Amino acid sequence: LADEMQGGFGDENKFPSAPQLSVLLTIYAEGQDERLKKFLNSTLTQMASLGLRDQLGGGFFRYVVDPNWHIPHFEKMLYDNALLAKLYFDASVVLKEPSYAVVAQDTLDFMLREMQTATGSFAASLSAIDVQGVEGGYYLWSDEELAKLLSGPERDVLRAYWHVDGVAPLDAGHHLIQLRGLDEVAKSLTLNRQQLVELIESARHKLLTVRNLRRVPKDEKQLAGWNGLALTAFAAGYKHTRNVKYQQAAQAIVDNLNRSWWNSKTRTLSRMVANKKSLSTGMLEDYAYVAQGLFEWWQVTGNAKDRIMLEQIVEQAWQRFYNQQGWQLAENMLLRYGDRTPLIKDGALPSPSAVLLAVSLRLPNSSYAQQVKKSLGMANHELEEQAFWHATQIRNLLLRQQLDGS
Repeated sequence: LADEMQGGFGDENKFPSAPQLSVLLTIYAEGQDERLKKFLNSTLTQMASLGLRDQLGGGFFRYVVDPNWHIPHFEKMLYDNALLAKLYFDASVVLKEPSYAVVAQDTLDFMLREMQTATGSFAASLSAIDVQGVEGGYYLWSDEELAKLLSGPERDVLRAYWHVDGVAPLDAGHHLIQLRGLDEVAKSLTLNRQQLVELIESARHKLLTVRNLRRVPKDEKQLAGWNGLALTAFAAGYKHTRNVKYQQAAQAIVDNLNRSWWNSKTRTLSRMVANKKSLSTGMLEDYAYVAQGLFEWWQVTGNAKDRIMLEQIVEQAWQRFYNQQGWQLAENMLLRYGDRTPLIKDGALPSPSAVLLAVSLRLPNSSYAQQVKKSLGMANHELEEQAFWHATQIRNLLLRQQLDGS
């Protein structure tokens, strides 16, 4: 499925495929395969420099509608940005590429600036459609706007560095992408690198000043599972940078888990907070992603209270969503036929059952060793036949081999 010319998977719409790329990083770290390294670098570079990422304000869009990574669907999801921030931190280490850590930090900073709510937890998404009803309108620029806002040298930089040239590709205007590196652009404009950087930052400041006056609708509901993914991302950010703002962001999510989502008396996790009220019962993905986030944060803090909550959530997840027939996504499912499955696939989000298994494998003195062993042994023929869709589960098999020393 890999597009080894342009990066990513498939030859039409392209999604970030964070679960699969994360597992391929793990496989590369063990095998150091040069073809795989080239594919990973190509994919990560294309996603960061072209249309999937907001080149002005940071953060990733949901997917692109073309195989060249140029034109996004302009919705920004919390889960995408959390998964990709963690992915780029990991890639900066595994592939020894410091620029990926810059992308990761930029993504966390975007989340803090535009998705964090007054409670400290994070909103679900930013709409693709602006308040005027224009898809991408918040992010796009007409030729008239650019001529009015920018100086001649800044417009030259915009054309050369951000590929704003010719007829706008979308009705609402130009979308900024980076096709060339700084040194190449500086040479083409007969500027030194410092002059080019100053012009880029000057243009960026002017455009963001105007863009900040625009409005894009925000889905303010806060989902437990997606905030669990954000907790994992901020824990990674703090481990990599020791930046206190990432530490504070992670702790705010944990505090909100205690305050709004997790009921320690009934040992139940709510799925959603909206209008300051906890709504609906947590699903497997909520328990799994929150458990993962708590595990990563506990690895940082060593806090005994965090571990207690973590162990209780893991225990409840196994009790509520697993039996000898396999997994179910929610309790009391209405459709009784086929409501249990031995494997849950990866999608835009990693398989929640595979995430819970990974936490259970890594948690010291876990009491679920037998259940983990049985679950990992179920339907492995499907892993061989549909490896792409079960990447996270395959990584669990690798993890078990490492822990067993085999």
